[in-house]
Amino acid sequence: MVTDRVGHRGESAAPWYQALVSPRRVAVVGASADPAKGGLLRNLLRLGFHGDAVAVNPKGGTIDGLIAVADIRDVDEPVDLALVAVPARHVPDAIAGCAEAGVRVAYIVSSGFAELGEQGAELQAQAVREAARGGVRLVGPNTNGIISARSGLAGTIMTPVGDLSAPLTSSGVAVITQSGAIGAFIFTGCLAAGLPVGTYTSTGNEADVGFEELLSALVDDPSVQVILAYVEGLRDGAGFIKAARRAQELGKPIVLLKVGVTDAGARASASHTASMAGRDIVYHGVLRQLGVRRANTLRELIDAGRLLMAAPAGVGTRVGVVTISGGLGVMATDEIVRRSLQVPAWNAECATRFDELLPDYVTVQNPLDTSGVMADDVALLRAVLETASADDQTDLILLSLGGSRTREQTVLTALSEIVPTLAKPVLVVWVSASSEFPAAMHRSGITGFDSIEAALAAVSVARRAPSPAGEEESIPRHGAPNRQALDVAAALITWAQATGRAALDEVESKAILRGFGVPTVAEQMLGADDESCLPADLVYPVVAKLRSPELPHKSDVGGVRMGLSDPAAARRAISELRALAGELKLAQADIVIQEQVDIGAELILGASEDPTFGPVVTIGIGGVHAEVEPDIQILLPSLNRSDVLDAVDQLRSQKLLNGFRGAAPVPRPDLANTVVRFADMVHALSPWVSEIDVNPLIADRHGRLVAVDGLMVLRRDRKAD
Repeated sequence: MVTDRVGHRGESAAPWYQALVSPRRVAVVGASADPAKGGLLRNLLRLGFHGDAVAVNPKGGTIDGLIAVADIRDVDEPVDLALVAVPARHVPDAIAGCAEAGVRVAYIVSSGFAELGEQGAELQAQAVREAARGGVRLVGPNTNGIISARSGLAGTIMTPVGDLSAPLTSSGVAVITQSGAIGAFIFTGCLAAGLPVGTYTSTGNEADVGFEELLSALVDDPSVQVILAYVEGLRDGAGFIKAARRAQELGKPIVLLKVGVTDAGARASASHTASMAGRDIVYHGVLRQLGVRRANTLRELIDAGRLLMAAPAGVGTRVGVVTISGGLGVMATDEIVRRSLQVPAWNAECATRFDELLPDYVTVQNPLDTSGVMADDVALLRAVLETASADDQTDLILLSLGGSRTREQTVLTALSEIVPTLAKPVLVVWVSASSEFPAAMHRSGITGFDSIEAALAAVSVARRAPSPAGEEESIPRHGAPNRQALDVAAALITWAQATGRAALDEVESKAILRGFGVPTVAEQMLGADDESCLPADLVYPVVAKLRSPELPHKSDVGGVRMGLSDPAAARRAISELRALAGELKLAQADIVIQEQVDIGAELILGASEDPTFGPVVTIGIGGVHAEVEPDIQILLPSLNRSDVLDAVDQLRSQKLLNGFRGAAPVPRPDLANTVVRFADMVHALSPWVSEIDVNPLIADRHGRLVAVDGLMVLRRDRKAD
């Protein structure tokens, strides 16, 4: 059943997308009268397609009341969309026919292509070539179809379409999935939950139209309010970033379920940051920065969609809990804390009002246990919810009810009148509800759940990203880089490449860092002939380091001497390091004398190349902590100060950042500025540098930030200009 049967054919959308979701004429290529094979055409007709349907079968005849044509080339009128359901070996010919007939989009339901191996991949390539010759866009193959409520289109083999329990609407939720089977589960779950699904599509093998291109079209579609997506792997990271940025601009929520979260092992790398940046942590950081909500389960995906339909901007993290049972209140509080949400105290005015409304034996606190007095008193229920909603210390209300299922309809009627009048979102949990009750609540304008855990999981996914006070929220650009800094970098990179070097060492790397505004430690270099000569202006204590292009990680071989408190200690260290260079048979070795920084906290700042998203920036806890248990966050280089501060807030080791054992706290504004400059450098150098490692970036005990080590790994395939 389809409601709101008004087509949307906006001129701003890509013609192929309009042909896909609002076709005037659809041809089913491979239509069959066989009940076991004819689901595609039957679903198309059963849902009530608004345009003209054409059956294509080489045997002709009558199929589901339509006179079939033998070939799509024989259709007299233009075809917007061809649904192709023929055996894989016939698909290239079918697409050739679509191209000759001027079809705009071919949606291939058939399987047996690249997902099965080399032979199938060749068939898929042939289909793509035939489509390209005629300007036909392909979706699929290996899909389970397209649904578009605005045109009554059910070009799908999914069985739930034949027995819809809830209406589809032309405005609402769009489901996009890389798996047809999982997509069917999401679609069915959305309908069962009462979500207004307007568009569904699976992308299959993505031989032509990819997930990212289709996502971009859905973002720009004014009839789509919330996008629910299932992803196994992105192919066009830049396209995804562009679509997600656009969704941010429009305030259109995207909830994504990304599977394959375990990292089978980081690739071998010269830099610590690259080896730590496993695939899932990159997705986690990038999605958070882009404002894409991430679900962990199918239920979280659907429930977050329900919540975002009611609150498109997302919800805050401060939860006011109202229950009919003290036990439910404790359960809710435990779950709120587990999910890093908050249970603030009611403000004084609201607490006073609760005292007036409730019996003396009720303790006014959050969670508020009303001891069941609201159970049969609709007026009291309204007054309590209005009071809770007026509290300026909370962002949303969790109302936990329960009891006899015979009371469900009575409470539902009352809540459907009360909830729309309240200033804040209200999540209603009815413990031991009937299976139909959550969907019935949603259809009545109430965001309802059957468990506290499910409700708070949805809040955790759908919550708004925190906005640090006073920080700019615009997404910055990369302007023209510092010309002098870029010239220094180009000269060093050119020299290193000419001498066959794979990386720039710490002295060279820090010279570039300084040029881009990243603070670095004061240091001087002693050549091989400098023997025991020490600079007269050294301020002790100092650190001595062995420097060699053959030694990217000097600490691993004992190439660092710290705590050198006077010239005699420094000379001994220099002698020991030169002896070590001889033992290691280093062809070239120098000694670096460096100020010793009084360490407050050790951070790590780095960059690496992600195969999906390109250059990414790593910020986290450095030093030995980086080796033992990485505590890092990932960001795209197109970051701003708010992105950095939010990422730092996500680090687990907050005690180290907030001033551990008498040290000054890490200066977060300075850290944000440093990371922004570093990110601009990453962007400028990305054509020639694949990895950057600043470990550690020290926040000293007085609150000064300074990089004391650095490494830049060069690309092998690009030369500096």
